[in-house]
Amino acid sequence: MPDFLVKYQTNSWAGEALALSWNSFQYYDVTRAMEDFSCMRPTPFFCDTEITDKLKIAREIMDDDERLKAYQALGRLYREAAPSLFLIEHQDLFAYAPRVGHVKIRHRVPVYEEMTLR
Repeated sequence: MPDFLVKYQTNSWAGEALALSWNSFQYYDVTRAMEDFSCMRPTPFFCDTEITDKLKIAREIMDDDERLKAYQALGRLYREAAPSLFLIEHQDLFAYAPRVGHVKIRHRVPVYEEMTLR
């Protein structure tokens, strides 16, 4: 892992491909993944200035509907640019013995299933 992190931070990969998730965990914030695949990184491994400029603008939009439209447009741009190839779907697996009671899994914040919108 330390070797991976150095290569990730410095973009010093020996090959033409690397393993990296399109990761919006833990807040389910799509801009986290979009920023990882942008010119915003100090040493980007993928840099499309048009996408990055639109990402910077979208992150500043305060109106929910307008921001959603901007992120949807960005999603289409990323799909067309294809900076990554999805090989596997990430799954979270939790296990515990039947004798263990009152298990409540809280591996992310916020826990959307427990939220009530008003």
